[in-house]
Amino acid sequence: MNKNIKLLLLILLLTFYSFASNLSKSAVAQESDIPPLINDNGLQVTLITPWYVRSNSTFNITLVVEAAEANLDNIVLKIVNITTFLEENKISLLSEPKVFPIGSLDLGCSQLCQINITLPENSSKIVMGEIECEWNIRKGTTRFFQRTMFPMAVIIDIWREQVENLKEKLKELENDVATLQSKLNQTQIRLNETLIKLNQTEFKLNQTEQQLQGKIGELSTTQRLAVIFGVTTALFVFTTVYLFKRKPQVW
Repeated sequence: MNKNIKLLLLILLLTFYSFASNLSKSAVAQESDIPPLINDNGLQVTLITPWYVRSNSTFNITLVVEAAEANLDNIVLKIVNITTFLEENKISLLSEPKVFPIGSLDLGCSQLCQINITLPENSSKIVMGEIECEWNIRKGTTRFFQRTMFPMAVIIDIWREQVENLKEKLKELENDVATLQSKLNQTQIRLNETLIKLNQTEFKLNQTEQQLQGKIGELSTTQRLAVIFGVTTALFVFTTVYLFKRKPQVW
């Protein structure tokens, strides 16, 4: 199995663990509900981690070492290595292993082993840890040993996060544009209705103007007829008076 497939499986496993424990993305250390890193011959080691971190940041992880099923002696926990990636290059964050000589633990007792991790700038993908643990069951002669590698945290891709934020803003803007377009369509409908009413009013005004022009024409004709009738009447009266005053001729 190549390194890329292993890395992908580890990331998927970490994502599953993070959902199962309902962890937040706030980079605040919380105890998770993932299975123990080590659970063998009375010893149990569990991980407390923030899970989601940023590059160029500092965070703490805690390993809880517990005598879960027996009294234990000579417990030694060693953080062998902590690794991450710079682009595609895997790098180590420890100059030398970190050793925690715990000693003895009675049944049900535990001890915390904490380490501070500083990520370099441009670190990416994931933070991995590797631990070794040795112990004895009290009054036993057998020396137990376990070594395991596990994911500590996923490094948040800032650019991807910004892209997601921009996508959210774009959706909001698209919704705003859709709302404005709907309002514009409604305004256009009302404007068209207003234009129709204006055209109807203009048509009525034109009809009224035509009727008024017709009335004015009729009035002008009546005035002309009245003048003609007046002149005719005046001539008739003048002719009548003239004939009445005219002396009769003697034959």
